[in-house]
This record gives sequence, C-alpha cells and structure tokens, in this order.
Amino acid sequence: MTRRLIVMTRIPEAGRVKTRLIPALGGEGAARLHGQLLHRALTTAGEHAEASNVAVEVRYTGAPGVRFPREDYPPVAIVRQQQGADLGERLLSAVRTAKAEGAQGVVIIGTDCPDLSPEVLELAWQELAHASVVIGPAENGGYYLIALNEVHEELFRGIDWETEHVLSQSLARCQEAGLSVALLPRLNDVDLPEDLVTCRRIGAVLEQCFPRSTAGLLSVIIPTLNEVHNLRDLVEPLLAAPDCEVIVVNGGSTDGTPELACYPWNEQPRATDECGNGTGSW
Repeated sequence: MTRRLIVMTRIPEAGRVKTRLIPALGGEGAARLHGQLLHRALTTAGEHAEASNVAVEVRYTGAPGVRFPREDYPPVAIVRQQQGADLGERLLSAVRTAKAEGAQGVVIIGTDCPDLSPEVLELAWQELAHASVVIGPAENGGYYLIALNEVHEELFRGIDWETEHVLSQSLARCQEAGLSVALLPRLNDVDLPEDLVTCRRIGAVLEQCFPRSTAGLLSVIIPTLNEVHNLRDLVEPLLAAPDCEVIVVNGGSTDGTPELACYPWNEQPRATDECGNGTGSW
C-alpha cells in the first residue's frame, strides 16, 4: 500500500490524558472519554481503509511499559511508539519513517475530532493529488489533519504547539516555502470543557463518559477553597429541596473539604460523580 494513514494518540491513562478536561470530568472520566475518542477515530480509519488503498498506522505514547492494544483494532497494520521531544518532532518522525518505507502520500490525524469521517479522509487524499499540503482546520486554531506527499520539515519546527496559533503559523510556513495548500472543512476538536457540547451532540457511546443528566433537575454548583467548617450548613438545606443536585468544586483545599464533599450525606444520592479529582456531587 502506497498511502499511509497515521493516527497519533496516547494510551488512555487517568491523569495523563485530556488533562484540561479533568476539572469537568475527573481523571477517570477524562481517560474514559479519551478512550472512546480513540476508538471512534480508529473505527473511522478502519472504515476508510476498507474502501481505499490505505495502510493504517498508530503512533502512541504512554507510561513506560504500557503498550497499545493492537489486537483490539484489526484494521491497524502498524503500531509504533512516538519518537521526539515535542509534537513537531513526533509528527516529523512519523512522516519521515512512512516515506522511507515507500509511502507516496501520508495523512496524519489525532483522536480529538469526533466529527472526522471516512468521507473527509477520502477528500484529503483527493486534495493531496493537487496540493503540496492538505490541512483540516480545527475551530480552536489548530488542525485535526495534515497530509503531505513529501517531507516538509519547516511545517513541524518552531510551531507553538498546544496553542491557538498552530494553524496560522503552519499556513505561514507553507506560504514562506512556496507550498500550495488545500483546506478541508473546519471541524471541532475536544480539548476544553466547553468543547464537550460536541460529544453531547454526537451522543451514543460518548455520552456514557459524562455524569448523567436528568431533565428538570436544578444543579447548584458551589466553588470551594478550605470551606470544611461552612460546607455542611450550606449544602444540607439544598439537599432537602426537590429536584435539586449539589455539585461542589474544589479549588485545591487542604482542610478536608474534598473528603467532606464526597461524604454520602444522602441514603440515596440524586447524582454521583468521581471524588478526589476536583468535584464531588450529591
């Protein structure tokens, strides 16, 4: 196969993935969501590979000794650990290796874009037949896909990764190098709590990663910092109100506030969530 689709990802480990979502979902919840996004991305890649002459490669990173479960994803032909100190070096290493192995074209995606479809992947290959570089812009100022026929090192060096400047800087590098660019439809990445609305819209499996919601339920959110002496007097009257849930958000307390927030004050709590990772709820 002369075309390579590379999926860049992390092993879903609590506290090590989707860290900017931990305040909203907790460490375990963020890891579950990452795992579901990974599964969705590889399912999309597999569907695309079945219909096209494409080899799927996974480039992963994770804690030492943790391996990618290749046996869970039959469409994946190649599995390798990511190589490089930053995202740019890891992307460049992936492109270089694929080209050295005979790939005529390379498409690289992440796992943060649940709206990515086989149709968009096919469009990337079509555009790559006429452009030096194909980029899928993300709403957050980055990109969810980049495709190249050749190794263009300038696209992966000196970029402010993990910022809203990634797309604009990458397009500027293309212009400086005289590279023609084709842009795909703009899609949403899931990086921040406000991006979770994309997952809610998709529903189904991704919704299972979120705290359950109940129509008509009033949510009272209480931010706290060392409020162990005041929390009970504030929360208990609210728990007596009908159709009301209380969510305590811990801002780094050291006086036992998180432990008190996780205390099962009700015999039958209205809602539950993970405790010890920033929130407790009843």
